[in-house]
Amino acid sequence: MIVREATTADSDAVAPLILACLTQHEAWDAARYGLAAEVAKEYRRWFGRLAEDPRTTIVIAEMDGRPVGYLVATVHRDRPIYRTGDYAVIHDLWVEDPASDAGRELLKDAADRYAAAGVTQLRAATAAANERVRTLLKSSGFRICQVDLLMELPAPKPRKKAVRRAESSRAPAEDVAE
Repeated sequence: MIVREATTADSDAVAPLILACLTQHEAWDAARYGLAAEVAKEYRRWFGRLAEDPRTTIVIAEMDGRPVGYLVATVHRDRPIYRTGDYAVIHDLWVEDPASDAGRELLKDAADRYAAAGVTQLRAATAAANERVRTLLKSSGFRICQVDLLMELPAPKPRKKAVRRAESSRAPAEDVAE
């Protein structure tokens, strides 16, 4: 297995893995991971912006010249009240075969890249139902540090437009003579 930095030439080969990842997340929690109508177009747009940022890591795992997994991570700056400074967030991690070492190798590669760049933390979040990835993350040195909760809010009600009286319907101003 080879883990390497992805290039724009990889986008078509990795697309089925990306779609599988997104579809699985939507099945787990459609309120959190519901896909946009044009998911492929929107993902490419987002992915393209990330690829332009030199502090983004996009790596793929290949076996026999074919992508079998990928990882996307970006650098963020923590709020100034915390001493962390820069930290990296794994947005996507997907491997075709959970029994393979691809996930562990992708995580190790990303950790090595960010450590070499002086980033001191690698963070990851996943769907509550994703026990497989949580187990992988824990066995790779991650620990639970935050729990995200979600509450769905009702759709906003359409606002009624205020009706304003036309200027001509107002009483004319009186001239006051002294």
